[in-house]
Amino acid sequence: MSLNRDEATTLRTAAAAVAAAIWHHVTLSNADDVVFFANNPTPLPPGTLVVVGRADGQFDVFWLE
Repeated sequence: MSLNRDEATTLRTAAAAVAAAIWHHVTLSNADDVVFFANNPTPLPPGTLVVVGRADGQFDVFWLE
């Protein structure tokens, strides 16, 4: 992906805003729980959920407020 200077600056500014937002965390025990969490009661908007698999088989789930 190639960006010009203005596009790169806009992307950097947007990324900084997301990083500075309020993130919440929960640890879930399996993938089915992650899918349920992400979709109920309503699906979370795209780009507001980060899921990290752990070595113990659980999942760390982070989402934006």
